[in-house]
Amino acid sequence: MLRRRPMTARRGPGLLGTVARTAVVAGTATATAGTVHRWSDRRQAEAVQEQAVQQAVHDQQQQLAQSQAQLDAQAQQPAGVPPPAPAAAPAAAASATAAGMPGVDLMSQLKQLADLKAAGTLTDAEFTAAKTKLLGT
Repeated sequence: MLRRRPMTARRGPGLLGTVARTAVVAGTATATAGTVHRWSDRRQAEAVQEQAVQQAVHDQQQQLAQSQAQLDAQAQQPAGVPPPAPAAAPAAAASATAAGMPGVDLMSQLKQLADLKAAGTLTDAEFTAAKTKLLGT
């Protein structure tokens, strides 16, 4: 007669159950880590963007203050006295004249004006006035 092995009670979920539970835990951990990482990146990007906006506002305020100071200085001068030229323009003109290339200086000054207009520092009217003054027309 064949003897049957006695039935023993299971003590745990077994190998397949352990593997399944491990996969669920690992998947949950990966998903949570990805969410936290994306959230952190988004917060960092928002902080950088906010800092850039604050810097732009600060730069605009400084430009407005400089423009106001220039206007105040011009208003205090008598009507017959011409306004002082910007400090950078005489230095650039002197260096170009010394090099013997007045055409190159004119082109660089026009490029600087165009760059200032593109950056929003100069209005269309200011740009046109400065360009007319440079070209002497």
